[in-house]
Amino acid sequence: MKGKLAVERDQRMETATGLTLESCTAFVNGDGELRVYGELVCARSGALEDYREIQLVVFDADGDIVHREYSNWVKFGVRQSFQFEVDGSSLPEPPSRVKVYPSSGGY
Repeated sequence: MKGKLAVERDQRMETATGLTLESCTAFVNGDGELRVYGELVCARSGALEDYREIQLVVFDADGDIVHREYSNWVKFGVRQSFQFEVDGSSLPEPPSRVKVYPSSGGY
């Protein structure tokens, strides 16, 4: 499957972590590689000098999870971009949609 995939957010996690997913896109390129690019922004004014993570969960057409991973920042700051690249040949089924949400060590 080549093309864009639906990206789901988790508003509850955004509220709990104080981060907002401002932009995010996911697509499968011609080589079958899944690429996800996005940007997180601190919901309050000023920098967030705390540890934060961005979670990626990949689902197949049946709604089963076929991949998950995360990236992190020791001190988040105000705004951070992120990217995930997943080799499609490592997935048991083609990706159909992704969920992307912020978290922290305590959530």
